[in-house]
Order: sequence, then C-alpha cells, then structure tokens
Amino acid sequence: MAMFEMAMIATIVLVQIGLLVTMNLGVAQTHPHEVYIVWYVFSLFFVLILGLEVLAFQNSTTLLSVCGPYENTCKTIYDLMTDVGHELAFLGFLAAIIVLPQILAWFLSGLFGAASAPIFIRALLQFSSWSIVKFAACLAGIKFAHSVAAWTLHFNYSTPGFKDDLFSGLLILTVAFSYASVATTPSFFRIESIPPLYRLHLFFTRRHR
Repeated sequence: MAMFEMAMIATIVLVQIGLLVTMNLGVAQTHPHEVYIVWYVFSLFFVLILGLEVLAFQNSTTLLSVCGPYENTCKTIYDLMTDVGHELAFLGFLAAIIVLPQILAWFLSGLFGAASAPIFIRALLQFSSWSIVKFAACLAGIKFAHSVAAWTLHFNYSTPGFKDDLFSGLLILTVAFSYASVATTPSFFRIESIPPLYRLHLFFTRRHR
C-alpha cells in the first residue's frame, strides 16, 4: 500500500512539474525578468519558512512560537501571506475605488456620446495580475517549506499535511505561471481585443471625433 501511495504521489508530482516547466518556457520567451521575480519570491518564502521550521524543530516548539514575544505579530504576518481572501479583498477594494467610478462615468456620459476612455484601468489590471501571481508564488513557497519540513525533519511523508502541502504548492505555482502566461499576451489588456466592447466604446466617444 505504501509503495502504491508513493507511486501515485510521484506520478502526480511529475505531471505537475511537466505543466510547470511548460508554463515557464512560454512566459520566459517574452517576460524573462518576470519569471525570475516569481521564482525569487517563491525561493525567498521557501527559505524563510523552512528556516523557521528548523528552529521550531530544534526547540521542540511550534512554527510561530519561535518568534517569542512577537508571536502575535508573526501570526498576523503569516496569515496575511497565506490568506487568499484577504488578497482578493484588497484587490477588490482597489478596483472599487479606482475602476467602478470611471466605468460608471464612462457609461452615463457615453449615452450622450461624450465619454472618455477610463484611465489607469490597464495599469490596475497589470498590477492586479502580477500581484496575484506573486502572492501565489509566496504561498507556494510556504506550502513547499511545510512539505519539505514534514519529510526531512519529521520523517513523516504519510501524513495528509505532507501530501496536501506538496500537491497544493505545485498546483498553486502552476496556476501562477498559467495566469502569468495569459497576463503577458499582448492583447490581454487591450480593449481592441474585444470587438463588441470596442465598438461600444467608439459609439460612446463619438462626440470627441
């Protein structure tokens, strides 16, 4: 049973690594610097969390307890780095205060042909896209660190934590590069790539021509 389980783990890992390599090759062709940044963020948090895991193991304590009197601060930071909902809420808040007023003004003034193209939309989309990619790289690094610690420090690869962190870490990293491959396509942030919306924009701005 143990051999079959290990074979299944190895198969899933190899498939995910294959997808990850494919995504990396695609993004690296046009955005090599961004590929480096994503891997740097992953490596930074992998090394940081693994180091804390080693300290916790040596002192026979929990991960966050190694922060001593700053445990609550460390917990807050850790939660921010691993809370997907918080990241999405932050990006949603930015979109709400920057994008929604412009979209509404564009639509209302467009009814009279007096609309102007919203500003900062493309910049916000780019910022949001790469923020999600880097957050995912950070989270993947943390997941990998927990998985490696369970395997190398506690010699326990049969626990759900080891497998869940390993699989989710690989999946999150693959999703990050998949999203990056979409976000780096030339037409991703251009209204011209959506013909119906572009025609509506031309109609809404007809008074300016």
